[in-house]
Order: sequence, then C-alpha cells, then structure tokens
Amino acid sequence: MKLNFFIAKRYLTATRRENFLSVITLYAISGVTIGVAALIIVISVMSGFEHDLQKKVLGMNGDIIVTNFFGQGIGNYKGTAQKISKIKGIKAAAPFIYAQSMIQSSANISGAIVRGVEYSNFSKVSNALSQIQDGSADTFSGAIIGVELARKLSVFVGDTVYLITNIQPTAIGYQPTSEALPVTAVFNSGMYEYDANIVFVSLPLAQRLFNLPGVVTGFEIKSSTPFSPDIVKTRLKKILPYPFQIKTWMDINRNLFSAMKLEKVTMFIILMLIIVIAGFNIISTIVMTVLEKRKEIALLKAIGLNNSRIKSIFLYQGLIMSGIGVILGNAIGLGVCFLLKRYQFIHLPQNVYYISTLPVYINPVIILIISLSTLAISFISALYPATQASKILPAEGLRDE
Repeated sequence: MKLNFFIAKRYLTATRRENFLSVITLYAISGVTIGVAALIIVISVMSGFEHDLQKKVLGMNGDIIVTNFFGQGIGNYKGTAQKISKIKGIKAAAPFIYAQSMIQSSANISGAIVRGVEYSNFSKVSNALSQIQDGSADTFSGAIIGVELARKLSVFVGDTVYLITNIQPTAIGYQPTSEALPVTAVFNSGMYEYDANIVFVSLPLAQRLFNLPGVVTGFEIKSSTPFSPDIVKTRLKKILPYPFQIKTWMDINRNLFSAMKLEKVTMFIILMLIIVIAGFNIISTIVMTVLEKRKEIALLKAIGLNNSRIKSIFLYQGLIMSGIGVILGNAIGLGVCFLLKRYQFIHLPQNVYYISTLPVYINPVIILIISLSTLAISFISALYPATQASKILPAEGLRDE
C-alpha cells in the first residue's frame, strides 16, 4: 500500500512534458478548496444568525409558557406557581398578564401588547428588563416600552403615555377608558416585533386595567435545560392537566426555526454543487493521467501489480487532491470565520437586522460533515477512471514498445 501511495503522489508531480496535467490538477484542488471554504463560511454565518435569534427569544421569554386552553384567566395563581416551582428541573415560575391595548402619546397612537409582570419573579425567567437602554426598571411605577414603540410615539423617559384598555358605555355613548402612565424606562431587545409592540407594567396594575382581580393569563417558566425543555414539559402535564396548555419556546417558534433550518439545508445543497463540479475536475485529471501513464500502468501490471492495486493508485490520487483541497478549504473557511468573529469588519444596517456585524457560530460537527462529504464525493468521482485504469492490459499498453 505504501508503494501505491508513493506512485499516486509521483503521478501528481509535473514533469516538463506534463505541465498541462499539473494545471488541471491545480484546478481540481482549487475547486474543492473554494467549495469547502464557501460552505464553512456560509453555514457558520447562518448558524450564527440562528444561534443569536435563539438567545434573543430565550432572553425575552421563559423556556415554557403555561396558559389556559380556552384563553380564560388562571385563579389562585400563587398556589399554582408554588406547585410549578417544586417540579424537578424548574428554576423559577413567573405569573403574567398578556393583553392587547392601545397606547397614545401627545404625538401619536399605536396598538400595543401589555405584559403585566412581577419584577422580582420575571427577572428570574427573562432578561428583557435587563436590556434597558434608558431609565430604570427597578420599580414599576409606570410603563416600560420598547425602543421602536418609543420612537413611533415620539416619547422619552419621563413623558406620559395613555393606555386605552376598555370601551365602556357612558351617557354620551361608548367611550374608551384610559390610564395615564409615565414612561419609566425604554428597553432594546434587538428584535423588532418586541421593541415595537411590548409595554411592561406591574402585575397589580395590569389586573386593575383589564379587570382581572386575583387572576393571571399564565406563567413563564425557566428550566434548567432550555434547549431540551420537553422533559420538563412532560412533568408539568402531570400536575397541570387539561384545560392547562403547556408550550415550549420551540413549539411557539417552530415555523420560524424550521424555515431557518430549511434555508441552511438548501444553502448546503447548493454550495455542495461546487464540490460536485470539482469532482468532475478530479475525474478529468485522473482520466488525463491514465492516458498519459498508459505505458507505465502496463509495465506495473507486467511486473506483478494486480487490478486492485492499480485501481488503488488512482483512488489515492483522487483522495490526495481532495484531501489537500479539504485542508486548504478548512484553513481558509475557519480563518475567515475567525476574522469575522474577532474583528467584525463586515457591518450591517442595525435598523434592518438589529445586529451590527455578521454573527458567526462554528459547529465542529458541521465542519466534520462538510469535510467527510467532500472526501466521499471525491472518492466516488475517482472510482470510475480508476476502474478503467485497472482494466488496461500489459500487451495493449506495450504494443508499440
């Protein structure tokens, strides 16, 4: 096998008569290198977007949400919260009220989603109120709104906004009831849907505004295994049967993350075509080598090398070319990813993407899959010309000698 490998390496080394063969060999190696590097960079950046989005979703909400199946409130919420907190794998449970409203300032009016929470408990399940851009969230003396909503309403910390929560009949017809609240803080989650719609108020205030005394909409739960919350979900179902509805963050955002995974798989397949094309270059290189070395192959068979050994020489040649390409592609791809992560020299419009630079997340498993897939494609590409080389007969190869 050492002899086969030695001959394969010699066949890749150009002589003066074989400059053309050397050029197409470089083309084949370059194709593999470019394909592997492009795959690593694109998949790492897409994984970075997905990873960043997961962190933001988990940062704004609990891992698990418990609500009433019929949309009704949950009474005796303090006792239920204690039961939930005793379950193995649960770190904290925070009651909340979730309701639609209108919010008005002296300059504008907008739809909003009011979230009534207890600061002490909510801070244990979400870091939404730790992402304060201006003001303070230590006390719920007023409203805490998203940065985009503040921009839409043209308000700042200290200004007054009006929450319109109910329409009630009066002597002059139906009139909305509103509550004047000071803006005590502005948060920036980095997600447009949250920043443009969410208004945080204290739980007692939300209960009063929406006429829900002693009642909450549901519970946000922080588990010890946020990326595999189904185990805790199963335990919750045992103590909170129907009509309680239990959903994990994966259930709630299934469509979004499924679309991102489908996009990543699609890009993987498209970019893998570059490597497939490089595989055709490998076929061309080995075919040219076989034609050039026809007499040498016949001599090798004449001195005793069997078909399988001749075949392995050209399989080695294909694997050497792809191996060099994989090594160079990994070096370039990982190098670019490191530079993107370290120096962040590619900037994005933050008002569009809500991140200032390209996120990069390098997954060693994905890198291994790319490398092994490339070697497999190259091996399959080399299989046909190697088989044809092994069929050359000594008498035919040495006929003119």
